[in-house]
Amino acid sequence: MDREQAVSDDKLMLVALGICVYIIADVIHEVIGHAGTCILTGGSTTFLSSVYFYSNNSNILVDIGGPIANILAGILFWLLLKFYKDPSNRTRYFFILLMAFNLFWGTGGLIYSGLTNKDDWSFLIAALEPIWFWRILLVVVGVILYYTTIRIVFVKILQITGDDSERRKQLIFVPYLAAGISSCFAASFDLLGSLAAIKEGALETFAGSIGLLLILRLNNKST
Repeated sequence: MDREQAVSDDKLMLVALGICVYIIADVIHEVIGHAGTCILTGGSTTFLSSVYFYSNNSNILVDIGGPIANILAGILFWLLLKFYKDPSNRTRYFFILLMAFNLFWGTGGLIYSGLTNKDDWSFLIAALEPIWFWRILLVVVGVILYYTTIRIVFVKILQITGDDSERRKQLIFVPYLAAGISSCFAASFDLLGSLAAIKEGALETFAGSIGLLLILRLNNKST
């Protein structure tokens, strides 16, 4: 094992990467996405935490600003991976995780809103009729984009791990678990109620980024 691989596979390093990636994705969603759109549309924030955002000028742009910001950030990190010449494996994997968490959050929200008629994307279709059609459309578009993200992330991870499935499992599972736990931990301090906030934190990370674990299943069925 070379030095670069040893550094990349260090469990404490992978835990730190998972926590950092969650924090960055959360800031992109809540601060840049929701709060930033709120300011640009002439409003101000009334409450902001790791899982909740409220303002005095709720509108569709503010509502979907969070997931849109995640999707745009995910595309940006994909472009960095595509055009950044000869990054180290550690830097490359950091960008892969940033791309994955942001794209999974943004596209996974489409599926969640379509199935439950709740959360950010549901506000986009609230006034449209028939509502069942638009909910189905959200789910279909979400599934297509989510699966596309799975394939993209899978290919990028293969470029680092090759055929080493055990290494790939560690590189995926450790940051995934660290991100989910840190999200729930941060949410436990939420002033609007810790239990509901923890549920939101788990949805954003454990459920939202389940695509990372599906990559492991994909690998078992693919060469």
